Amino acid sequence: SEIIAELQELQPSVKDFEVRSVVGCGHFAEVQVVREKATGDVYAMKVMKKKALLAQEQVSYFEEEQNILSRSTSPWIPQLQYAFQDKNNLY
Repeated sequence: SEIIAELQELQPSVKDFEVRSVVGCGHFAEVQVVREKATGDVYAMKVMKKKALLAQEQVSYFEEEQNILSRSTSPWIPQLQYAFQDKNNLY
């Protein structure tokens, strides 16, 4: 329906960002410097492969990290700006 399509359009997506560089790569994730196309704001984006997380039963760690980053007020912990997913990755 139109409402669902409109809601999906409002959700953040990897298409909303331009990758500037890769700053780190590990077993479960890659960290990229990205620029938000609409605002020009620059962020670090962690890209985690769902398949790797599920294979190693690491989903609970992702959820804990998301909770900490979204609630923290510490100047030493980055503030979560967006959290979204597509078919293959968590962002």
